[in-house]
Amino acid sequence: MNRNFFVSIGILLIIGMTAFLWWGSQRIIDKTAEIDHLIDPVFHKSDLTRISPTAQSRAQKVQNGKKYIHIDRMFEAPAKFNWKFFDTSLKSALKNTDFRVSRSDFKSMQTRETYYADIVFGKLLIMTLRVDLKRAPPKEIAAKPQPPTTKKHPRIAIVIDDFGYTTANLETLFSIDEPVTFSILPNLQHSREIAQLARSRGYEVMLHLPLEPYSNKVTLEPDTIRSGMSRGEVLKQLAKNIAAVPGLSGANNHMGSKATDDKALMTGILSFLKSRNLYFLDSLTSMHSICAETAKETGERFAQRDIFLDNSGETDYIINQLAKLEKLALRRGYAIGICHDRKNSIHVLSRMMPEMVRDGIEFVSLSELVQ
Repeated sequence: MNRNFFVSIGILLIIGMTAFLWWGSQRIIDKTAEIDHLIDPVFHKSDLTRISPTAQSRAQKVQNGKKYIHIDRMFEAPAKFNWKFFDTSLKSALKNTDFRVSRSDFKSMQTRETYYADIVFGKLLIMTLRVDLKRAPPKEIAAKPQPPTTKKHPRIAIVIDDFGYTTANLETLFSIDEPVTFSILPNLQHSREIAQLARSRGYEVMLHLPLEPYSNKVTLEPDTIRSGMSRGEVLKQLAKNIAAVPGLSGANNHMGSKATDDKALMTGILSFLKSRNLYFLDSLTSMHSICAETAKETGERFAQRDIFLDNSGETDYIINQLAKLEKLALRRGYAIGICHDRKNSIHVLSRMMPEMVRDGIEFVSLSELVQ
C-alpha cells in the first residue's frame, strides 16, 4: 500500500473523530422519560397531584460542557401525606439506577409544610421536586363565624442590591409579578438601563450608595464616599451618584460600616437626601450605626433593614432566611429584607414569593414602609 493510502485513512479518522466529538458536545442529555418511568409509581402511591401546568417547567442548562434538560416539578399533597415515607420510597425507586437523590429537605412555615428534593444524573441536576402540604386551621376555629375585619395583611419589602453590573437576572425577576425595590449602584455599565427598565414596569428604584467600610481588604466602587472627604466633596459626589440613577425614590448604603458610624458625615448625607425628597434605608452593615438617630434629628424619612437574605448563596439558607422574614412580618406586621442581584437569590424569590402571598403576605415597595 502506498503512502497516500495511509494519509487518506488518517484524514478520514481525524474527520470522523472531530465529527463524533462535535456531535457529543451538541447532544442534549434528556432523561425526562426515563426518570418519569422510575418515579411516577411513587407519586401515584402517595396520591400526589400536580399543582398546575405552570408549576412544571423544562429548561436547557450547561454544566462542564454538557447540555442537559432540567425539570422543575411541583405537587400538592393530600392531607395525610407522609413526607418521610415519600422520601424513602423515592430513594428506593432510584436505587441501583444511574439516578440518585442528592438533597432532600423538609421546611415548616406558617401555613404550610414543604418537601424539597434534587435528583441528579451523575453530577447533573436533572430534576427539582417540591411538594406542598397546606395546613388546615383547627376545626373548632374554622367552624366559628369570623367577624368582619379591616386588619391589613402583614407587609414585606424586598430590596435587591448591587444592580448595574449585568441584566442577566431581570427577566426572571420581572416574571415574579410582585413588588420589589431595585437598589442600583451608580455609574456602572447598566445602571441607567436597569433604572429605566424597572421604572417602565412599575418597580421602585433607589440608589445603592457606595459608602466607606472599615475593612481595607475590599474593592471599593470608584464613587465611594469616604469619611475623610470635606462636606463639599461629599455633596458633590452624592449629587453625581443620584444623577446616575434616573427616577429614584431613595437610597441605601453599599458597604459603609465606617461611614454610617460617622455622625457628621451621615448628617450631611441625610440632610441632602431630605432636600431632594429622597428617603434613606440603613442596610445596617454596622451595629453601631448612628443613622436612625441622625434621621430623627434631621427629619429624614427612614427605614432599617431587618434581615439579610443571602449572606450565603446556598438555596436552603436563602429559603430559611425568607421564612424568618415571613415570621417577623406575621408577628410585627411588616419586615424589610435585603438580598443581591444574584442568580440563586432571584431564583429562590421566584419560587417562594408566590407561596408567601398565599400565606397572607403582601409585598410592597420600600417607600410604603418608610417613616
